Amino acid sequence: MLKVTPRMMAIMNMVERGSKLADIGTDHGIMPVVLVLDKKVKSVIASDISYKSLEKAIKLIKKYGLGKYIDTRVGYGLEVLAPYEVDTVIIAGLSGKQITEIIGTSPHIVEGIKRFILQPVQHSDYLRKWLISNLYEIVDEDLVFENKKFYQIIVAKRGEQVINDEIFYEIGPKLFEKRHPLLKKFIEGKITKTKRIIENLKNSKLPGNIKKINLLTEKLRKYEVIYDAL
Repeated sequence: MLKVTPRMMAIMNMVERGSKLADIGTDHGIMPVVLVLDKKVKSVIASDISYKSLEKAIKLIKKYGLGKYIDTRVGYGLEVLAPYEVDTVIIAGLSGKQITEIIGTSPHIVEGIKRFILQPVQHSDYLRKWLISNLYEIVDEDLVFENKKFYQIIVAKRGEQVINDEIFYEIGPKLFEKRHPLLKKFIEGKITKTKRIIENLKNSKLPGNIKKINLLTEKLRKYEVIYDAL
């Protein structure tokens, strides 16, 4: 029985029917197998950084007899792809900074990709800012709480977008627009953490702390405004 976590389900829900997909860093290969079994995608290229990392995915694909539909490849990032070979790319489980590096260093591959489905484990604000600065538009987002941690899923495509306030690099413009049901709990965590940092800075009384406190106090105010608007 395939174990599909809420995070994986949220990612797969962002895949459009009939896509030609690449799952970069596929790990166990569960998402490609489920998407093919559900007949949601035409084909999948499932890749990972080493053969050892890819071995479990290869075994799972063989178990379900899906070698005709899922091609496994060893390599880093988008270098495993040929131009226009796929139209949709999943990159999940890496930091936002690593994801930007993968996208930014393969322009000849990127030009043929219509949809990126990205799930950073950290630095989601950095990822959103990079996407907007590099002429990508965030078209959808989701938020999942799993194993006592929040996971953000960001869907981007080529386009232009204006973010009116930098706070939405952290919160996610589409999450706020959709009034995502988990967003209040997500922001509560940010409010609690920011208050704790401010108190620690006040207690340490080191030179330069006043500027940091003022910046964090302004950020805290913005969190609270968004929270009250939900």
